Amino acid sequence: MDQSDFQKDLIESEEAFIEQFDRNSANFHHGNPTAVPVGGQRVPESMPTMYPEQDLQNYFNPQEQDFGPEYKQLMQYKEVLDLLKKSLNKISAHHEALLRNQDNLKKSENQVQIQKFQGLIDSEKANLKNTIQQLEGHTQYILQQERFKNKYNDLLQILSLAYKSYNSKEELFEFGTLIKNMTSLIFKDNQKLTEDIKLIKKQKK
Repeated sequence: MDQSDFQKDLIESEEAFIEQFDRNSANFHHGNPTAVPVGGQRVPESMPTMYPEQDLQNYFNPQEQDFGPEYKQLMQYKEVLDLLKKSLNKISAHHEALLRNQDNLKKSENQVQIQKFQGLIDSEKANLKNTIQQLEGHTQYILQQERFKNKYNDLLQILSLAYKSYNSKEELFEFGTLIKNMTSLIFKDNQKLTEDIKLIKKQKK
């Protein structure tokens, strides 16, 4: 895929995603004015396959004691935060691989090497695009939860920067630092979720 075409596709995808959070845009919440209730009581209609109800039911052991809706909600938060963290780490790894293969492409001395590294670059770009789409879904869910209100707004900046091409380790380092700070926040929130989950289980026993 041509570099300019790839960048164009990513930019268009980014703009469409960001518009969902712009209240002045006709595409706010995909044009559906119905507010999504806080507290994760309903998965947005734009995400029917990201967190299908059946999969969420399968996630909880049916033989396990029923600790109530709050417990299940906290478990869902924990699951999504884990997926969010994995997506962030994958995006960082994709960009590192792209930069490495781009450097190798510049040093290629024959057609065989050129084809090899160009193929690796094209494959990594496709993987990056898929991971960004996953991150968009996780981000949309997290930003709509009252528990995480105003804590994860930097995810939108990370998404915007994820579409960029990086030509040096210095440029990529700054992006990597932003991702590292976000994964640290996720780790802390997951710790608190674990504590709250344990407390509920203790109270129900």
